[in-house]
Formats: sequence, C-alpha cells, structure tokens
Amino acid sequence: LSMVEGNEEVARFLVTKHSIWKGKYKRILSIGSLAVCTLSPQTLEITNAWPYNEVTNVLPSPKANNEFALHLRKGKKSDKMNFSCDHRADLLTQAFKYSSLFAAEVRKNHSSSKYEAFKYHWSETKIRCYLTVRSYGVMQLDYATEKCAATYDFKDIECLSLVEDSNKGCVIQTGGFGRKHLFFVDACEDFLGTVSDKCTYFLGFDLKPKRDRISIANFSELRLGSCSVDEAVTSIAEFVVLKHHSRHHEPIKRILCISERCIVERDPSTYAIT
Repeated sequence: LSMVEGNEEVARFLVTKHSIWKGKYKRILSIGSLAVCTLSPQTLEITNAWPYNEVTNVLPSPKANNEFALHLRKGKKSDKMNFSCDHRADLLTQAFKYSSLFAAEVRKNHSSSKYEAFKYHWSETKIRCYLTVRSYGVMQLDYATEKCAATYDFKDIECLSLVEDSNKGCVIQTGGFGRKHLFFVDACEDFLGTVSDKCTYFLGFDLKPKRDRISIANFSELRLGSCSVDEAVTSIAEFVVLKHHSRHHEPIKRILCISERCIVERDPSTYAIT
C-alpha cells in the first residue's frame, strides 16, 4: 500500500462499491494508519487511496444496515462514495480509530466526551477512573495518568443495564458470553445518552439500557456471564504465572486455571477471579 507514503495496513474488508456509472462491483477496502484505500479483489492492486486529511466522514446509511458512505474533500471539491459491507460495524470502528487524522473541520465531531466514574473492581472495591465516549466506543482511563485501561467498542457491547441500588450505576455487558463491567458514573444519565447518540450516529444501530435493572448482588453473582457456573470456574489444572500488562508497572503474579469450558485468571492471595 505504497500510494500514501508510510501508510501501514491495519484491516481490510470485502465491500461492494455502488457507482452511478459502473453499477455495483467488488472492492477490498483497506483501513491503514495514514489512509484508506481500495484494491482490486482479483489483482490486489490499489485502485484508489485517500489520506485521512481528505476524509470528512464515514457514515452509515439509514437505507440499509450494511451500507455506508465515504465523504471526501480535496481542495474545494467534495465527493461521496457509497459502499456496502457485511461487516459494516467492524469497518466503521476501525476507521474511526483514526478520526483524529480526518479533515480538520470534522475532527471536533469525533471528539470524546469525558466523565468521572468509579469501576467496581473484582476485589469489590471501587477504583476511580474516567470514561470517555468516542465515535466507536467507551474508553476507560486511569484516573492519575489518563492512560487507557480498557476499551469497550460499541460493536462488542451486548447490552447496557441500569443498577437498582444506585442511580449512578450502569453495567456494560461484552465479550460474547455476557461478561459484565459495573461503573458508577457521576452524570450517569448524560453518559448513557451520549453513548446512545454516538452509537446511532456513527455506527447506525441503537444501544440503550434495558428496562430490567440489575442489583449489585446479582452483578457479583453473574459478573462472568455464561461462565459464572461451577463447571466453567472449577479447575482441572492450575499454573502460577506472571502477568505482563500496561496497567501494571511490573509483572504481577496470577494463577492461570484450566476448567472444562475456559481459562480462568485468579488472584493468588484471595483466589478471586480477576
């Protein structure tokens, strides 16, 4: 992908390009570190390349749940290209991770909203943090350093739930197996509204809290989703390991457990599932 110097490919998707003149035909759309490109599926040759500073937006179409438009501007000339893709949410998520490089006049539309919050830790303590809502998901930041501790892409969020015990509590459920993450957000209603608005506008689907609320006790019991049952957390074999992660200044000791259904990480001092 050499048409934009220094560009490195991050992800590629098979898409259908919708052209007024040529009709519909297949292309590979490549999301790169500096540009977005299209390639011929037959030869893998680049057919078009646009540096991100020429991209004014990439937006889902309200007409169909697999269509989106790439908005471009070069000098005073504007253009819009229409595509469809079976993995639209994944494609848009990857593209929006480079929205800080989009054309200057639209970067503010992708700016994040920041909220003070507490994460309910596996040790049943509350850890102070920030939650930022971006065009593609929610990012949890360390309160002291503001470095990213976790990211919850909208496309991976199964549902949102409010908490019975607190008007500041909300649960983000992710992972494909119902894994739950509990936060207490100072402006919870505004936070959830921002999540809903950005998900609808940028990814094209609704993401609103369920009607049924969850208690903190039920959250603790069902935190691991479908892996909360005995056969998922009962060890067949265990290994003491050192975990290396950006959240920790030094490697930390953990117990890695093999069960009938999954791999479980435990804290060696409490044997709690982390």
